Amino acid sequence: MTEPPRSTPSSRRVPFLASTAIVLLVVAAAAVIPVWLDDEPAPAPPDLAPVVALAEHDVCADRVVLYVRADAEMTRIAEAVRDDRRTRKVYTETQDEAHERLQRIYAGRPLPLSLSERESLPSSVSVVAAGRVDLREWADDLAAEFPGATVDPMIRAEIVRSLAASSLPSELEPCPTSGERD
Repeated sequence: MTEPPRSTPSSRRVPFLASTAIVLLVVAAAAVIPVWLDDEPAPAPPDLAPVVALAEHDVCADRVVLYVRADAEMTRIAEAVRDDRRTRKVYTETQDEAHERLQRIYAGRPLPLSLSERESLPSSVSVVAAGRVDLREWADDLAAEFPGATVDPMIRAEIVRSLAASSLPSELEPCPTSGERD
């Protein structure tokens, strides 16, 4: 009688190594093929610009200001512009905050009649650009996007030229790179 051939440890390792290699190839292919076939990279999560109350900041940076008649419209615009790639920071001012600011400016003096009622003051959204942005062009884009708003680019160099042409002092304090004074 003949004995069946015995399997040696090396003969048992060959099928095990082959099956392990096949499994690894399948897993690698499953991970690589979808990425390779996808032409477009996955969109990065949006970096939302912060929205803060203007009352807490002395903004001196060039910016675009949108004036609207209601606080709700101001909030809607602030939320819309905060994810624009051109936006670095968004400042908001409600009608009540605008009234309080004017009361501080006119402390001890009567407010002009046109500014005495909260409802007569606009809410505003001030948008500071991230990097080099043509503020005039951006203001035109925002005016088209928000037709109910009055949109004004506030450009320091233009303000200085305008002051120099008038009888008012044309010197402005330097603006720190943060765009806000302490």
